[in-house]
Amino acid sequence: MENESKICRNVECDRKDQLLPLTEFYQYPNGEYYSECKRCHSRQVQENKEMGAIKAIEKLLELEIIKNSEVSSARTLFISCQSRINACRYNIGIYKDIECHWESPLAFMIDIIQKLPTVWHDWKIQNAIYEETKHDSDRPTIDRIDEFGDYSLSNIQTLSKHDNSKKARSKPCRVMIIKDLKIQGVFEFGSKKDLFSDLIKVGIPINATQIKFDTGVFQEVGNGYTLLLQSKNGEVPTADEALYKVVINHRRELIDEDTGQVIKLLGHWQYELNAGALRI
Repeated sequence: MENESKICRNVECDRKDQLLPLTEFYQYPNGEYYSECKRCHSRQVQENKEMGAIKAIEKLLELEIIKNSEVSSARTLFISCQSRINACRYNIGIYKDIECHWESPLAFMIDIIQKLPTVWHDWKIQNAIYEETKHDSDRPTIDRIDEFGDYSLSNIQTLSKHDNSKKARSKPCRVMIIKDLKIQGVFEFGSKKDLFSDLIKVGIPINATQIKFDTGVFQEVGNGYTLLLQSKNGEVPTADEALYKVVINHRRELIDEDTGQVIKLLGHWQYELNAGALRI
């Protein structure tokens, strides 16, 4: 096939004269590929972050908002603020439809330092731990207290990257299980980790990297199993057209109380309706 490879247009790229596979380039939402390879793009993003952090820190020192002893904490805070702003602006992953109430990392930082002294105090403590251990899991991050809310003054706190990830994994969820076209039931779990672990134990081949939550769509996972997964309070997207035909059978029966056997069928009705994305 044509156009399976391209050249990185960054003149400083150490592979600028090589044809690289398209997997080495990020894609825009419209399907077009970046002009520079992932390696160069990541390096440029990091350089931009560092330059932005330096300028922000210089401004904070000039305004006497931070002290020289707080420069290291201000640097990691800038990077986290910028990351949250960009994730919300470009609807990246779990940040789709989440709003950030700041457009500037500097303004974000100033509000945290001046209006949320507890958050800033916790940030400096966690940053000191990160500086000592050098473990990425100890890096301080900006977390939303209510994960369904936006990034606002009333909804942010400091958490280590480890605790932030642990909180995300602990999100309650439920699943409807269908086996060979028959509903087995709807089951609830305390976290996605518990869901994956328990389903695998009973022979349902669920893959954490491929399965998706809150789609409103059934997903085939193999071994005759089909799943519909939803996180607690998860937003299921609306569908412009019908995705499923739902058939409801209603029976009225006369049952012997002693034997539990059906004595007589008193009536049978069937309803059909079209449905878009499903919610459980």
